[in-house]
Amino acid sequence: MARLRSKKSTPASGTQTASLSSPSRFILSACLPLFCFCHLAFAENRPPTATQIPSETYAKQRLDAWQDLANRAKHLAEDAKIHLVNAFFNERISYDEDINIWAQEDYWATPSETLALGRGDCEDYALSKYFTLVHLGVASAKLRLVYVKANQTSPTGTSYRSHMVLAYYPSNRKAPWILDNLTSDILPSDARQDLQPIFSFNIQKLWVGIGKQTSSANYARWQDIIRRAAYDSAIAQSVARNTSPQHEKPLVANAAGQYYK
Repeated sequence: MARLRSKKSTPASGTQTASLSSPSRFILSACLPLFCFCHLAFAENRPPTATQIPSETYAKQRLDAWQDLANRAKHLAEDAKIHLVNAFFNERISYDEDINIWAQEDYWATPSETLALGRGDCEDYALSKYFTLVHLGVASAKLRLVYVKANQTSPTGTSYRSHMVLAYYPSNRKAPWILDNLTSDILPSDARQDLQPIFSFNIQKLWVGIGKQTSSANYARWQDIIRRAAYDSAIAQSVARNTSPQHEKPLVANAAGQYYK
């Protein structure tokens, strides 16, 4: 993610909508049995260098706990799944920057890569929660990965940091709940005045509120992680089942800096 900046960034007022191409052709041929994937995904799909190789024992414990979560949460109510998955990743993953983990400025890790290392940045938290919730049966139409500017106040003023969160819509009539690695609390978006939404996306669509250059770069990363997530397990099949666009109002950032429809 980008470093802190002291100058306030103003979200653009215009928005554009682009449909995502279906990733199922990449996914269905590569799916493996549920969670019997960990070492393959970590060994074959990581970048050339990772600055720390995890203890196999601790990595296995985290990955086993992920499988246990999938087994336990499958038949829970949807709001229980949301809280359980949010707490699972917030408690088990330590925050670190991509440059320290992968020796790259920006790398989107699959859930198994994040859990194997036990470290990740805000994007890795949000992506892991997204893929896990889709696997647990939460419709991808209810989920949005949202790029925001998170403000941080200090004695010298307010600074803004690029950040990613996961937004969950319990219904079309309610503001989304925000799943964030910065807090264990899941709050409605209108209670998160510290976040300024920029653009959002899910498996179906990309909703852009800023320049095409940024959105194109992240769209490419999104396509890449969809392909790599196919090695993670049957979560890929769950994602593939949610690729058909549904008729719904898009999530956008408007001129007032709101997320909403």
